[in-house]
Amino acid sequence: MARPRALLLVATLLALASPAFAAIVPISDLHKNTSSVIPNRNGLWFDVSGIVTCPDSVYSKFNTQTFIQDYSGGLSLFQSGGIGAGLHFNLGDSVSVRGQVTQFNGLTELTNLTNLQVISTGNFATDPLVLTCAQLNATLFVSTPDSFPEYNEGRLIRINNVTKTSGTWPSTCTGANSTLMITDGTATSTLFIDLDSEVCGSPDPSGPFDVIGILSQFDSSAPYSTGYQIVPRYKSDIIPRTPGPVFLDGPTAVNV
Repeated sequence: MARPRALLLVATLLALASPAFAAIVPISDLHKNTSSVIPNRNGLWFDVSGIVTCPDSVYSKFNTQTFIQDYSGGLSLFQSGGIGAGLHFNLGDSVSVRGQVTQFNGLTELTNLTNLQVISTGNFATDPLVLTCAQLNATLFVSTPDSFPEYNEGRLIRINNVTKTSGTWPSTCTGANSTLMITDGTATSTLFIDLDSEVCGSPDPSGPFDVIGILSQFDSSAPYSTGYQIVPRYKSDIIPRTPGPVFLDGPTAVNV
């Protein structure tokens, strides 16, 4: 016997709301927002796939906090206590994963991760998208009022020829995050150094440098339209432009 149309509609809506159902979407689709810059698909479940551009254990030794990237954009994946539960993502892995769209201080994330599949490993590193400080600050595309997208959020990016304007480089890691301001002449932007990354305790570039990192965000109040920052992953993400070696300490007298 055929189902009544009303029952079919109810069944379809329940399936769409269930974690067991997920649509495979380009990552860029999850970066479309309301006028308060909250994801349009907040709370819904989706499958995404991409290459890991920042593995777990870089920004946290306990939580799974990683980033993947497909042809359309990048995305944060987060699972509280995930590393202890064996939820690992290695640099260069091609993965697919299911999760729920959420937001943390403006940063769009996929959480409650399930159905992780590693499709392949050891893929070539993703080339970072080269931006200026002004372009980093303008991550929100306010010219498209239908979606208020943040298409570059979560991407691996690079800003060339920057200098510090304020903040202290954590040459000695004191167990705290560091927030510095940098400029490339187009604008002043935020460089965030996570205490769990190896950049905390790395040599001060002591002059102009290039920086590679994830385009992240920390904005604690709506509308979530500011707070964009670059977050390096490794010591090698800081590339001094000053010729010659970088000295870790000042000179000392010996054998006087």
